[in-house]
Amino acid sequence: MALSFDHLFGGRLRFNVVNGSTASLREYGLHVEHDERYELSAEYWSIVKRLTAGRSSTTRGASTT
Repeated sequence: MALSFDHLFGGRLRFNVVNGSTASLREYGLHVEHDERYELSAEYWSIVKRLTAGRSSTTRGASTT
């Protein structure tokens, strides 16, 4: 659906990603502070971009290949 929207409206689809707060993520067992949260989010979205571009992605901790 997102790709259809993006195509129909000339590349105007944007996502605003909020990666949660330290306190809320602790409730789910993820104990990371502010900077680590943003690093984790950046890693996640870099993988999503690779996969949606048709490329493969392998993760090992905080690195992607």
